[in-house]
Amino acid sequence: MQRAATDDLDAEIDDLLRTRGRVELGRLQPPPPRRVATLAVLGVGFGVTARDVGSIAEGPSGMRKLLEEFNSDAVDGFLAVSTLLLALAATGAAIALALSLRSEELSGRADLVLAGTVQRWRLPMLHIALAVMAGLWLLLVIGATIGASHGFGSGDAGQLPRLVGAALGQLPAVVFFIGLTVAAVGLVPKFSWLPWVVLAESAIVTIVGPPMNLPTAVMNLSVFHHVPRLPGVAVDATPSLILLASGVALAAVGVLAFARRDLE
Repeated sequence: MQRAATDDLDAEIDDLLRTRGRVELGRLQPPPPRRVATLAVLGVGFGVTARDVGSIAEGPSGMRKLLEEFNSDAVDGFLAVSTLLLALAATGAAIALALSLRSEELSGRADLVLAGTVQRWRLPMLHIALAVMAGLWLLLVIGATIGASHGFGSGDAGQLPRLVGAALGQLPAVVFFIGLTVAAVGLVPKFSWLPWVVLAESAIVTIVGPPMNLPTAVMNLSVFHHVPRLPGVAVDATPSLILLASGVALAAVGVLAFARRDLE
């Protein structure tokens, strides 16, 4: 009789843990609509402004050098810079989603999830999948809004797929940062802030580097220096593939490390 009661209690506890695990996993959400709307509005603004980029190119020499670094054509250079700036924001959103794995751990919610039937490695994989999908979705929004608004203003419908492709060209960098984030959480959780430092460094070097004539060795320190500066340039897929493979490898290392270490 006592054993039957104990078995019933254990079953109730297991059901509770599974339920709580589903609830905690349900807390993971894609980027809020406000963030998506902000990027969309900025994308439209950049696309509309591209029509008058000639006056911008004739302005300060620093701006002219920045546009020329991206493309000899001022309009394409401006579109490439605009895509990069918004891609940096999309990358930040993807990092935040991947980094929520650390927040789940520190808050104790990860323990609730893993106390059920969820295997340890599946938790970081879920965060990776959500971060990649969010990054991809935001890049699509960026490319579509810039391309649609610029295409409408210029009367060229071909700008839409062109700019969507330019935005998706930044995806290897986004994947790299997601992998770096998961690796940091898995291997050195106390340094999980590291991806933010690398993102800030990449943004500063990429934007400030051309006007300051920084050497190539310094420019190569920026992750975004290794993705194509689309639109309007020839694409060398090798750096992007290396970046993508590095991101996947870092993510795999992070998942394995997280699955083996003790939770804090």
